[in-house]
Amino acid sequence: MRAVDAAERIRSGRLTSVELVGACLARIEETDDLLGAWAQVDRDAALGEAKEMDSLRQRGLPLGALHGVPVAVDALFGEPDAPALRERGAPESDPGRAMPAVVERLREAGAVLIGATRATGPLGDSPAVALNPCDAGRRAGDPCGSAAAATGALQVPLAVSCDSGGGVVLSASYCGVYGFRPTRGIVSRRGARCASPTLDQVGVFGRDLEDVALLADVLGAYDAADAASTPRPRPRMREGFRSKPPVEPDFIWLDMPGGECLSAAADEGFEELRDSLGEHVVRLSAPAWFGRLPAAHRIIDEYESAVWLRAQGQRSHASCPEIAERGLSHGEERYRGALETLTQAQACFSEFYHHYDALIVPAAEGEAPPLASSPGEPGFCRIGALCGLPSLCVPLLQGEAGLPIGVQLIGSAEGDDRLLRSAAWLLERIADEA
Repeated sequence: MRAVDAAERIRSGRLTSVELVGACLARIEETDDLLGAWAQVDRDAALGEAKEMDSLRQRGLPLGALHGVPVAVDALFGEPDAPALRERGAPESDPGRAMPAVVERLREAGAVLIGATRATGPLGDSPAVALNPCDAGRRAGDPCGSAAAATGALQVPLAVSCDSGGGVVLSASYCGVYGFRPTRGIVSRRGARCASPTLDQVGVFGRDLEDVALLADVLGAYDAADAASTPRPRPRMREGFRSKPPVEPDFIWLDMPGGECLSAAADEGFEELRDSLGEHVVRLSAPAWFGRLPAAHRIIDEYESAVWLRAQGQRSHASCPEIAERGLSHGEERYRGALETLTQAQACFSEFYHHYDALIVPAAEGEAPPLASSPGEPGFCRIGALCGLPSLCVPLLQGEAGLPIGVQLIGSAEGDDRLLRSAAWLLERIADEA
């Protein structure tokens, strides 16, 4: 069931939150011994919250946009056993347990927090690999794979995570779900474990495009505690999804470095997509400045992560000292140069989107890699992650083994509503041709 439909049915009394949350808990119990997506699930607390949401409706009190709908939150937004993730309020005597901003927004919208999905990867709490709901012998992606896997496995309709290098888009591609990373600054990162203040941004997962638009609307708000948060009105994501474009959108496909790494099935799928779009897509060679973006992203990400690790004194995984050493080796001068490249790229993109509605880019090189392989390379996801542009994974293609491959759409800064409108148009066009 779509999250938007579940919320509407709960508001109308045709479904209770207890029923929906109970079904999600049963699905987690049925499947998570295999997938291992969750760091913490509190069945009693979740059902208690669901009962409270049902009681509010029965008493005729105000209902939120996600009233009674279960949502997963990544453990990056707090320790897995932190009351801030479970309880509606933190003790005044314990300000360190104050709710992360995204949890506050979800609570205000009436969502029920099932628990915390695992934060995987070198900077997460869990050294375990998240397993893919489409094939448990494959990876779900790092560091956001657990949230994507929980969504793809029907354990929850929606999930929230955070990344600095495009992990939301990559994991969504592997798990066959929608992954949306709004423009940097739209969603507050306060309370999240962010290692890169320049690059980190909150992202969302869902099995439906309107669902992720609704969730992004719920999470978006100005927060003075986050230096990246923009003090101005946010794009209305769901309104963008629902609206018709004034003119049919135009997309651009850039032949970029790394394109030769696409699997045969991905290459063929994108060729078919370009053919179906016809005159609505233009294929060009990437401009020279594109070639500087991956290195700039890597330097900023590694340098800031190293500074964060040194400040935290974190050595929970064997790879952390290596990350710290490699990051600090870039030095201040190279780091400042990478930030300048970022600023220049943002200016170039500002002109770029005067002519095109969205950039079509692979979300991944192909299907999710086997567990025995190294993690997938998020190279195609680094453009949006570096420049803070809204990036969306649409699960459209299929690989050699029948597993999903996502199509990534990258939009203009703070043009998130336009991006979702263009994505909805694209889905409608493909459905009409099917």
